[in-house]
Amino acid sequence: MKKTKLLALVLAALMVLSMFAGCGKKEPSEEPGKQAVQLEEGSVEKGEDLSESSNFSTKKLVSFEAASYFTANKGGMIYQDDSEKYGIVSLDGTHVTEPKYAICKAEDKYFAVSESVPENEYDYDALNNCGLVDAKGNIIIPMEYASIDVLNERYAKVVVVTDLTDDEDEALVYFTDSWISLSPDEDDILYKGIWYIYDMENKKVLDGISGTKSYSMSASGDYVSYITDDETRHTVNADGTELDEDASLLENGYYIVRDEGTVCNSDGSKLFDYNTEKYVPNGCEGDYFYASYYADGSSKYVLMNNKGEVVTAEFDEYITLCGDLIHCDDVLYDFDGNRVYEGCEYVYCDEALGRYYLVKKGENSCKIIDKEGTELASFITDDNTFVSSSDFLSNKKSDNGYSYYSYKDKEYTFKNSPASVGTWLVSVDEGDGKVIYDTLTGDKVLDGYNYYNSIETEEGIYVFARQDDSSWDSYLIEAK
Repeated sequence: MKKTKLLALVLAALMVLSMFAGCGKKEPSEEPGKQAVQLEEGSVEKGEDLSESSNFSTKKLVSFEAASYFTANKGGMIYQDDSEKYGIVSLDGTHVTEPKYAICKAEDKYFAVSESVPENEYDYDALNNCGLVDAKGNIIIPMEYASIDVLNERYAKVVVVTDLTDDEDEALVYFTDSWISLSPDEDDILYKGIWYIYDMENKKVLDGISGTKSYSMSASGDYVSYITDDETRHTVNADGTELDEDASLLENGYYIVRDEGTVCNSDGSKLFDYNTEKYVPNGCEGDYFYASYYADGSSKYVLMNNKGEVVTAEFDEYITLCGDLIHCDDVLYDFDGNRVYEGCEYVYCDEALGRYYLVKKGENSCKIIDKEGTELASFITDDNTFVSSSDFLSNKKSDNGYSYYSYKDKEYTFKNSPASVGTWLVSVDEGDGKVIYDTLTGDKVLDGYNYYNSIETEEGIYVFARQDDSSWDSYLIEAK
């Protein structure tokens, strides 16, 4: 086994996740800077509503000082001070956790942290020193585990390492010095251990549930599904009550009891009854349920609301809810069954504004349309032209470098080191600073800074803008 510094080893392990969750067995059958300090909160000197025609409004939140390099996740930002300790800044910039963590890694909207680094790979007590905190430094999971894998809003899989092993099949945790690692290499350090399920709402592990093998695990609402060492699948709630084997668990934690014709909330209370001889729910999407009905040799498909009422027209093929429209057999429909747009093999909804769709047919044809089916742009993608289904930005490579597409100009006019900031938004270097533009209208959204770090959330796009020194301003860019 090759020698490597344990600090790099542990940091890398946390970066790629040390547990085989995410790589589990198949089921059986830049530079440190100053400590971040909040400076001010109040009026906006720059950036707010730079243009009334833009789709976005910009609100300044606070100013603070921090390292010149740090990363964002759904919960906040990680920074590092001169002592190489890590701290956390909340997304709105109003709360700063002092730099006290030796290790800090984004884990969903939380942060996996440790206040010390083990000195050797045989010190199991020191290895079991990782916990989970939120952006305000509140302890979500105590620092008692070697690895943490957040399963959903409520549950996390945690592992306590117990011994070294050379057998990859019996290892739950591995430490690696590779920054990109999907599975352990032959020189990586492997550990046996015990996994538990941690209830983050009740702040404890679930009683009587553990294992030593790395089978897959998932969670939906108040239920968590796991496989024990005897290869038996269990689905239980926080009280340990097993979900009835006749019940079907949905993605949002609701479940269907088919024999009774009932849909229940995650807490077990009845949401609605349905006619088992008519439309039967079989899945969910947002506030709606997919349902189907088979009769006379064919099936019909609809959406139901949370009262069990059918709220769409009948469709003859499988349907998928996409924003305010329904995708069925390469066609987009409204809820009444009217055709909105044809020729869309794949559909992606604009999550920022909720007004537009990216539709694809075949490998190279891509169009941007609105919810009435009007085309905003049409692209043919190739080795030099790319359209992102996540941020609705298109960039093109040429001998002069990359450029981004302007929906207003109908051409690739955003040049000079352009970079994606979020859906529809791109930053451009204009010599005396970088400017964020709305690519739909061509309007400035934010300017006057040299560097931006951003993260897109349900509330909007949080942007951390840096001055020449280590001063930062935080902004929230919201859809109008």
